[in-house]
Amino acid sequence: MNDKTNRIHQTFIRMRDFGHDHASDFAADSLGKKSFTELDGVITELDGHGAAQASGFGRQRHGTKTRTESREDLRGLVATISRTAEVLEVRGVVGNFELPPVRSDQALLACARAFAAELAPFVTQFEAHELPGLAANLNEKIAALEEAIEEQASGTGDHVASRAAVDEVIERGLDLRRTLDVIVRNKYADDAALMAKWVSAHHIERAAVRTPQPPEPAPTVTPTPAPVETPTK
Repeated sequence: MNDKTNRIHQTFIRMRDFGHDHASDFAADSLGKKSFTELDGVITELDGHGAAQASGFGRQRHGTKTRTESREDLRGLVATISRTAEVLEVRGVVGNFELPPVRSDQALLACARAFAAELAPFVTQFEAHELPGLAANLNEKIAALEEAIEEQASGTGDHVASRAAVDEVIERGLDLRRTLDVIVRNKYADDAALMAKWVSAHHIERAAVRTPQPPEPAPTVTPTPAPVETPTK
């Protein structure tokens, strides 16, 4: 959740605590009791969606990092296979391991899968050029990139969905805040102490304002005095 959402969340918690502290003041079937109960549910939902949003964002970031690493690993091995194929004087190898322009991860995966298929009959010749376990290595790197792409996409989807759910719950909570504000002000209109406590609980903190730092003064440049010429006799 972002800073604004967190500040609203904290307001809901303070309001809930006020309701718990003065629960006996509201009849069991009253609108006030019902609204405070609904606010409890809103906070529980926010906690759940907030955790899911953070988890999705974490998986998105991890997937992005892993995707970059897996892409470079696979690209390097594909280039190695292509370079090695150039020196193999074996029928069926020449021309089958050319590197096409690779401008996306999907294009890289397509190239790597094609290499894996073409490689099968010539594994021994390739591995003789200091490439042990080449077929397994290539398939592992293909799988690693595929998994990283899936993790990134899944994390992004969960993060976006949870953020939308948080926004919807926040709106419901703000509606309850307006309703409870009217109810509490009506109920405790003659109790200044409780009204002050409610106003503090009901208040949504403003975002902190950062004071801009003054620019550093430009360095003072001391002019170099001109050399004094000695008169010629």
